[in-house]
Amino acid sequence: MNQIQRQNKWEAQGQELWQIYLNRQQYGNEQVPFSVFEHRFWQHYEQLHNNVKKNSHLAPVVSSPKTKSISTDTKFEYGIRQDLNTILRKYWRNGHTITYHYQDANVQKDKSVDGCLFPAALMVFGLVALVLVATKLFIGLFVWIILGVGLLALNDTFNTSESQQINFSLKPDFIHYSGKDQDNQPIDFRLFYKDINTCWENQEVLYISGMQQGIPQYMEIPQTINNYLYVKKFIQEVVNYNQMRR
Repeated sequence: MNQIQRQNKWEAQGQELWQIYLNRQQYGNEQVPFSVFEHRFWQHYEQLHNNVKKNSHLAPVVSSPKTKSISTDTKFEYGIRQDLNTILRKYWRNGHTITYHYQDANVQKDKSVDGCLFPAALMVFGLVALVLVATKLFIGLFVWIILGVGLLALNDTFNTSESQQINFSLKPDFIHYSGKDQDNQPIDFRLFYKDINTCWENQEVLYISGMQQGIPQYMEIPQTINNYLYVKKFIQEVVNYNQMRR
């Protein structure tokens, strides 16, 4: 990475940092004391400054003014939570919950063949029904209709059993990811926004990864859910914030 690219990178991160604090004032969290807010900003700014000094020979950045020292890391940690909550409140004032069924892409590919067979079976069912009507075999037609209804119910049950029912809840400080997998086994864990490392899209799915108490956690969000673009933008902002402060 050449010097111009480095400079553009740090300028973009500086703008991102400032936007976060502008959002903080616009979208609430007014209960945070101004001294905490100001101290938090300059801590992030100094960290960005140090990264510039380590990775390039650019002109020095303006250093922070002397402010009243805040000794505990607890307040700074609280400030990070508030910053991330501010990003959430840009999109949803009181959090957001989505319930959806998700099916693995490999399973969907396998079922595409079955999807062709099922319409063919319906056509055969219709032709037989017409023959029974023409020959006035109404008792046989009645039994045939019952079999057809059972076939439809069985197909719906099969489709549902092979998909994952997921509850994806955006809480003030974390994502609550719960439900059952394709083997009907329970899924239930929390991933705090501050622990989200990265996200990426692949095969119409948004993947989210992070570390929760040293354990890798992964989430899969299909593009078919409601408000997908808002979810994607929110997660991307969280990832950008976390990468900038580290």
